[in-house]
Amino acid sequence: MAGSEERAFNQPASDAVDASFGVKGVMIKHLSRTDRADAYMPTDGDLISACYVSYDDEGKVMSTNDNEVANEVRKNDPDRAAHPYFFVSEGLPIDFVVGSGGVVRAWELACKSMKEGEKVRIWSSASFRNRDGTLTEDEKKMDADKGYVVFDVEILSVIPLSLIDAQQRKKEVEELKKKGNEFFQSEQYRQATAYYRRAALCGIPRKIEETGSGVELPEDEAALHKEVMFCHLNAAAALEKQLKHTEAIEHCDSVMNNQDLNDVNVNAKALYRKAVALHQLKRMDEAEKVVEEAASLLPDDRAISSLAQRIAKQRHQTKIEGKNVYKRMVSSKGALYSDKPERPPPLLSQIWTIIKSLCCGAKKKKDE
Repeated sequence: MAGSEERAFNQPASDAVDASFGVKGVMIKHLSRTDRADAYMPTDGDLISACYVSYDDEGKVMSTNDNEVANEVRKNDPDRAAHPYFFVSEGLPIDFVVGSGGVVRAWELACKSMKEGEKVRIWSSASFRNRDGTLTEDEKKMDADKGYVVFDVEILSVIPLSLIDAQQRKKEVEELKKKGNEFFQSEQYRQATAYYRRAALCGIPRKIEETGSGVELPEDEAALHKEVMFCHLNAAAALEKQLKHTEAIEHCDSVMNNQDLNDVNVNAKALYRKAVALHQLKRMDEAEKVVEEAASLLPDDRAISSLAQRIAKQRHQTKIEGKNVYKRMVSSKGALYSDKPERPPPLLSQIWTIIKSLCCGAKKKKDE
């Protein structure tokens, strides 16, 4: 994986080129190029599906979503595969919208110098490794002492969202959601989640991108926006099946944080799924509050009513258990400071009787 050049792996190759527009924080070298005349070079606003490998300073794999690379490491370097920092992200593509800040900044910059189907090696300074560009003091020291962080990134596909209108976007969303539903029905929830997430990214309405939430959307973009919300709800359901409750909550919040969609059913479903996740995480106070809000929107919904009853019952039971624990603590503390000896357990009653008899006999003998 490391090159044959006599240099540290985490230092850019001599033929690497700047991809950070003069800042010199991101250097890239093409590992493969495409001959396709129609190969598209992405720009801000486009949706990319990518495969990646990250390396340590010595050129050993740290993490990847490439199953072939992961299997090679497991076969040739089992100790490395067992290392706690070795991470395989489920062998599914990483999806992100260029310019959205959804991934490592160096990746976004490098992808603007690539075409669909191409692969590059990226040397990134620490300031381009994070999404927001902020650095802790430790990261600044690491940047100065250890040089660059190294990645390989391959663009698997590009959906040019910057070039298509809301109707075309909606078709993309519907097709991706359909594939997600097929995986969900066959209980392949991990793959279903990936398609739902990709569909949600594909369907970000341009009006919201440009002016933020709260604007009145044209009819075609409103329809697109509603499809996006259903994708978030489906993703939450698939994540619940995988017991990834915190991630499910994030998708529910994505629905609730968008005020452009005044749909009672959609909002109630988002609240219901969030309450389910909070309930599983034992965050009972929050779960009760959220399910009450869902019930206020759909008071006759059986699933919401059933969940509310389960949460109320469990909270009541928890309160009783808490009171019993408190009573036992107070009782134990009272016995500790009491002049009366604590009554021994029943199994020790005979031993207690013998000891008491011996003590009384000794006292009586002493008095005589």
